[in-house]
Amino acid sequence: MRPCSSATHHNTLDMENESDHPPRGLVENKERGAFYKDAADYWSQIPATVDGMLGGYGHISTVDIKGSTQFLRQLFRLKVAPGKERAIDCGAGIGRITKNLLFNHFKKVDLVEQDPAFVAQARTALEAHSHMGNFYCSGLQSFEPEADTYDVIWCQWVLGHLKDDDLIQFLQRCIRGIKENGIIVIKENATTSTELDEDSTDSSVTRPLDHLCRLLQEAGLRCVKQKRQENFPHGLYPVYMIATRPLNQETSDDSLNQVGINTDLSASNTSESFEEEANGFNCQVEYSSDDSTKTEVSPTDTVSNRGLKFKHLSNENNSNRMREVTDKTCDIV
Repeated sequence: MRPCSSATHHNTLDMENESDHPPRGLVENKERGAFYKDAADYWSQIPATVDGMLGGYGHISTVDIKGSTQFLRQLFRLKVAPGKERAIDCGAGIGRITKNLLFNHFKKVDLVEQDPAFVAQARTALEAHSHMGNFYCSGLQSFEPEADTYDVIWCQWVLGHLKDDDLIQFLQRCIRGIKENGIIVIKENATTSTELDEDSTDSSVTRPLDHLCRLLQEAGLRCVKQKRQENFPHGLYPVYMIATRPLNQETSDDSLNQVGINTDLSASNTSESFEEEANGFNCQVEYSSDDSTKTEVSPTDTVSNRGLKFKHLSNENNSNRMREVTDKTCDIV
């Protein structure tokens, strides 16, 4: 899977003539073995270069890494932050993210990639690096991270190559693979419609954001933080970075609540911070306010954010106030 223009995928919302497009479901309903074989066959023909990994969009690599670096640094500022001992790059290709992002933040970095030629290229380029750990040649549908090993598991532009059931099972294996304060990061394209977009070329699907969020929940994950990648060329799919932790670790460990919205609303936390941290779940968020701390939002303010609306409601029974998401986030711009 690659950063991709939505125009390259079949999208019923943009269709002028149904006969001009292949019927839907050719990828989504493809038999499991064929789904993965066709993807492997596609990538076996792709050059082991940055431009090859990014589907001809190699020029966006610097912007991509910058956005990921900023996001990762924000995760390290959580009240209970992930460690910096070990990470793994899932769907690593030739190790672009390992080299340019993860080496800069972790003492050891493993990578997993299903294409043998890409693993060989990564080994040639990175094996001598002091931060390089293990190389795994495996598809994610069968890969099992070593238990209690990773501070961060990074999955980027690869989960569209997994069927929904396999994605859920992979994420559940990742939960077992992270340490107590570990985080699983997903960075993926999202459709701007409520439909799956199918790419028969590389045998992948691009999911709506709310679809992806539902799968994360089914896997037993909660969203800690979410941010949209900025400064990509016009016409590409929106790309979202989502940091997750297991639901069974839900405590006051983060300054963010279960669905990724900052609940520490001091005077410095205004509506601008909501835009960065809102995600695709409907939710209610409790926060406290006392006489010594005044927020800069009125109880009647509504703040819009990419299809979200936040409604601030008074609670007459106590000093708590509620912030409620009133609209779903399927209309992403």
